[in-house]
Amino acid sequence: MDSAENRKDKKDPQLVEIGPRFVLIPIRIFLGSLGGPTLYQNQAFVSPNLERSYRFKEKGDRYVGRVTQTKQRRDFVENNKIPADELSSRKVFGGNNLDDDDYEENDDNNDEEN
Repeated sequence: MDSAENRKDKKDPQLVEIGPRFVLIPIRIFLGSLGGPTLYQNQAFVSPNLERSYRFKEKGDRYVGRVTQTKQRRDFVENNKIPADELSSRKVFGGNNLDDDDYEENDDNNDEEN
């Protein structure tokens, strides 16, 4: 009897709709089965191929933007170079104003003499 009483106390299970699993959105409805005059056309429909091409164009636009930004940065750096400091250690202490390439050439010349 206990089991019969427990069953009466429990509520019957209820089904709850959780939403559609499969949705068909009509693109066109024709008068005939596979053709004929169009009765309905969904104006909001965008084909997957068109969406894909837009995405590729956006990626291309990002690349063009990066290249443009790189050119602008290069021009900015070139136009806004910092002038040589008059109090730099080479000017104050009379150091050589040789480039690294000149140092290598001097080393080569010294090796030949020895």
